[in-house]
Amino acid sequence: LLTSVEHDPRWFQQVQDRIGGHPQVRLLLRAATGPLGANATIGEEDEAPLQSFVHAVEGEQFDLIFVDGNARHACLREARRLLAPGGTVLLH
Repeated sequence: LLTSVEHDPRWFQQVQDRIGGHPQVRLLLRAATGPLGANATIGEEDEAPLQSFVHAVEGEQFDLIFVDGNARHACLREARRLLAPGGTVLLH
């Protein structure tokens, strides 16, 4: 099962349109609750408006976690807890 957690509603819709109906795909939209910092700046690391995004899959375990987008540091911290033994984390 592929689980994708998105915070951008427009990007979520594009992904949904392409692969949303596949039985092995779970798409989760966890939109920001406030403005996001600009791309490629320290501001994009502000996790405050992205708490539901960062913690979208509490208590699950994954063999592979790919971190991309905003709040990467917070997502990496969370990935440590969600990674199955022997799993891999990739950071874009």
